[in-house]
Amino acid sequence: MAPRAVAQRAVSMALVDRLRCLRSFSAAQAQAQTQTVEAQPDNAARMRAAAVVGYGAQPGPFRNLDGQRYEDGRYAAFQKEIEAFIPTSRHYTDPVRTFAYGTDASFYRLVPKVVVKIHSEDEVKKVLPIARKHRVPVTFRAAGTSLSGQAVTDSVLLKLSHSGRNFRRYEILDQGKRITVEPGLIGGEVNRLLQNYHKKHGTQMQYKIGPDPSSIDSCMLGGIISNNSSGMCCGVKQNTYH
Repeated sequence: MAPRAVAQRAVSMALVDRLRCLRSFSAAQAQAQTQTVEAQPDNAARMRAAAVVGYGAQPGPFRNLDGQRYEDGRYAAFQKEIEAFIPTSRHYTDPVRTFAYGTDASFYRLVPKVVVKIHSEDEVKKVLPIARKHRVPVTFRAAGTSLSGQAVTDSVLLKLSHSGRNFRRYEILDQGKRITVEPGLIGGEVNRLLQNYHKKHGTQMQYKIGPDPSSIDSCMLGGIISNNSSGMCCGVKQNTYH
């Protein structure tokens, strides 16, 4: 055999050996990954499945921990009891809408078992004792602009209605120095109310609310107050609690 042919054959054999080594390494790596996945604790796998799905098969007993609030009959009983004063048209349990309400402006996701749209303070007063009776945790949600996940839950989400009429009463006091509001008013809207009051009454000073979050034209007073909102201008000196 000519020297050139011998060299080509040697190169071909080296390539074949290299491919065999690569295949053996890939197979061993895939087997190791499969074994790693199988070795993961069952509880961790259940928590991930519950956090993503939230309404499928219930793999374990109820525990008041994120990802482990499984339906054991308490949510159905809760819904049945609140039907006496909140129509089912304001209960959402379907996978599309519960998934949509499963996140806010943060990167967290917890899919609620039930979303209930609340229209009044009286409804809140009636719902909370029933939730306590059935040991069902509840989370309130206003505009849902939180960056830290305060407005998501895998239990019951009580959503303030966005009908434009509910939770929107206010009263301006002390020449615009103070304002009493319900939680459904938007932060920027409250500032405009104070501005209009100043123009209408010719007060010496125009006031604004202290916190100035970047979402002030979207977030509501319920969330601003509950989460001690701050902002670029107010810092900690004029945040919600100060």
